[in-house]
Amino acid sequence: MVQVADYQLFQSPVEGLPALARTHLYEPRHTKPVPPEGSKYTYFDTLKAHGIDTMQVAPRASDHGDWSGGSSLYGEAMNTYYMLAWFDRYVRGITEPAIAEQALERLTRGPRLPSAPTPDITEFDRFADKYEIGSGFFDALKAQRAGEVEAGNVPITVGGLNVRNILSWWYPSRYFFDGGALSCNDMRAGCTS
Repeated sequence: MVQVADYQLFQSPVEGLPALARTHLYEPRHTKPVPPEGSKYTYFDTLKAHGIDTMQVAPRASDHGDWSGGSSLYGEAMNTYYMLAWFDRYVRGITEPAIAEQALERLTRGPRLPSAPTPDITEFDRFADKYEIGSGFFDALKAQRAGEVEAGNVPITVGGLNVRNILSWWYPSRYFFDGGALSCNDMRAGCTS
């Protein structure tokens, strides 16, 4: 499971500043970026070339903060969704085949191309939402009704949201499972399996 952010940073040309003080800026884009060999965006290709089940997920509008507290609206919740499904497939699924199959269905949700033999399942299910306790909103009325401030926490969830709309359009989200029997090069554009 490779999870990547939806941005590419470069250092500003300000000379004379220590490396930590240099400002990082978002690179303006007019075309899809071409990742340099060996970057985090090519790990998927390396694992796939060796026949290893792999998946790359790039949440839309995400940055490095989505793995430490949630910078984008849905990044943290989506990362939780995919990691729990991955663990169900490759850890719990070792001894519980039914769990592994359910997890595979969650991992491969998204639009299908007309030639696909499997149905179009375009929304996230709610299986991971009960674990999402990170970033979110505060509902004062909910807290007041419950009589405790903590009850006002309303975490962001992905259940029911369209998979395609939450994936990056700059970097592909893709998968390669079961020796390529199930593979997709761009989960936003649609998959054949």
